[in-house]
Amino acid sequence: MTELLIDVGNSRCKYACVEDRRIKLRGAFALDNPGEIAKVVQRCGTAMPEASYMMSVASRSTNDSIAAAVVQQLGHTPILLDKKMPLGGLRSNYEAAQLGIDRVAVMLAAWQRLRHACIVIDCGTAVTVDFIDDEGLHRGGVILPSDQLMRDSLSHGTAQLDHFGEAHQHLRIFAINTEDAVVFGCRLTLIASLSKIVQEMCRQVNRDVAVLATGGGADMLENTATYRAANVASIKQLSVIPTLSFEGMMVIIEECV
Repeated sequence: MTELLIDVGNSRCKYACVEDRRIKLRGAFALDNPGEIAKVVQRCGTAMPEASYMMSVASRSTNDSIAAAVVQQLGHTPILLDKKMPLGGLRSNYEAAQLGIDRVAVMLAAWQRLRHACIVIDCGTAVTVDFIDDEGLHRGGVILPSDQLMRDSLSHGTAQLDHFGEAHQHLRIFAINTEDAVVFGCRLTLIASLSKIVQEMCRQVNRDVAVLATGGGADMLENTATYRAANVASIKQLSVIPTLSFEGMMVIIEECV
């Protein structure tokens, strides 16, 4: 059976075409362009999805637009996934009403993969860092802005700074133009914060644990040059796994739908 999984975030919509619980293809498009669903369906080829599932942290109107595009292209309404705990052997100390389904999904996937203590980092528009212990208990975590969100804040909150994208040159502490200075400053802040957060979580449990990272900005965590520039320790036992959210969605579908 072929299924379409849709992960609606704050700025992007990620999708995966899944056949018999195996991810065949995946991609992403901007949140303000639900018409891209037509191209997603084309990419699926002859194996047209027979069912679609969606998880979302976006507004109801955004969800409705994406759902309408799915109906138009595939003739069925996507099922909007909800969360409930415990789920997939994972429990949580977090206030249930405030724990987003996106965090639940990536933690579920991490727990299903490892079944032992780990830290899960999801690098989206907001960056979440969550700790799961050896018993499958989510002890809690922290949330901080991505480097892109920091740059946007500077752009919107200052009179003479424009919108900034990526740095044009190699990042360096002695930046010689404002764009590089802003980009590097924000990235330095994020990487140093994540390094310190992971260290402190490991210190609290008196040992190093595996770290699984996902999301659009996760590749940055593998760049050792950035850690050196920030003068902080690189994150130990790090694995970047782009498919965690979809793996977690499959667990939710299997147990709840």
